[in-house]
Amino acid sequence: MDDNEMYAISYYGEKYKLGYIEMDFLDCNAVNNYIEESKTEFWTKVKIISADVPYYIYKKFIGEKKKTFEDGSLFVVTFSNKDPQFECYEYFEDNSKRIIQLKITKSIKCDEALRNKIVSGLKDKFDITKYHKVMYEEMLHKIKFRKNKKYKFKVYNVGQALATSIQLENNKPFIYFDYGWDAGNMKMNCESVLQIDENSTVIFLSHVDEDHWSGAFSNKKSLKCMWIVPRQNGHAPYQKHLANIIVNNGVVYWHDNDINLGSVYFGNSKKSKINNKRNPKTTHQDGYAMYINAYEKINTMVKKIKITVSGDQDYDYQDDNKYQKSDVLVACHHGGKYCWSKKFTGINPSGEKSVIIYSYGAVNCYNHPSKTSDYLGWGWKIEHRTPVDKTYEKDIFF
Repeated sequence: MDDNEMYAISYYGEKYKLGYIEMDFLDCNAVNNYIEESKTEFWTKVKIISADVPYYIYKKFIGEKKKTFEDGSLFVVTFSNKDPQFECYEYFEDNSKRIIQLKITKSIKCDEALRNKIVSGLKDKFDITKYHKVMYEEMLHKIKFRKNKKYKFKVYNVGQALATSIQLENNKPFIYFDYGWDAGNMKMNCESVLQIDENSTVIFLSHVDEDHWSGAFSNKKSLKCMWIVPRQNGHAPYQKHLANIIVNNGVVYWHDNDINLGSVYFGNSKKSKINNKRNPKTTHQDGYAMYINAYEKINTMVKKIKITVSGDQDYDYQDDNKYQKSDVLVACHHGGKYCWSKKFTGINPSGEKSVIIYSYGAVNCYNHPSKTSDYLGWGWKIEHRTPVDKTYEKDIFF
């Protein structure tokens, strides 16, 4: 890659505490030329580089601890691939990406007029509400539960990511809750593992983080599905992902209310159980969890079971009536941080045979799963770790 000018957009979150700043860089010429285009056309044409920039480099060249889209500044950053300083992902029109090594050689702060023009245009392109809001009629036409038919609930071995599904026995999944895939560590074929039916599979996202939808990079057929996503704007690669769904004749719907399908519920309590005056922060507090109420059959015995899939949603912003005394719990945030407050008192399993599932990569920089001792202290004795125990499967009935 030759020297190239990009607009710098910074974000702050967990990676900041680890000594990195999450940043997206958008090609200056593409932004200047296509900012007036439609959302889909813009994200199809613009070049994106996403990186975790070491803080000392960020401080040297940019150094402003403000989010660009709120009250921060916008910078034109010049890149070079000579003597690289950090690793990046470059995103392409076909929804693929590649790893590149870059360095920042200089950075110039945009004047206020240019900053306002670019940021106002980008805000419009990031606005999730420019897609259609979820239509229950079309969604329910695809999602139907049959009584006394055997279904399988799965939590896939996808490395440092999350993908879970429900499928009728011997059929492809008709519901995914998150569709992540750790392409860096996984040697299996995504298309053969995370199977979809272009006409009937519906993919729900817990929130916008890439490790919860990155299966779309490896299985392009998923872009033809119906995607139902929370009202979160996310980073530039996520926006490009949504645009690519539309380009590939898929459907994107957004929602900001709970979705009740009867046996399956996607929820967010909106209020903290510890401090009900505290507004949820994006993205791990205003996302969604999935709750399944089903049955299992053991010989002639029929027993109600409860399954909770937390995504990365803090427990404090979930409905505790739905997750307490679960039979299967997919741990929040890959078994890592699960609440903003130390006052959280825990999640009780339904009994001695309840299973706690940790979906994570055998190698990851976040030390996931770091909270296993907490779950053990709450009574979760049976563990399933996807890097060791592989994909988790359970037969269920509705």
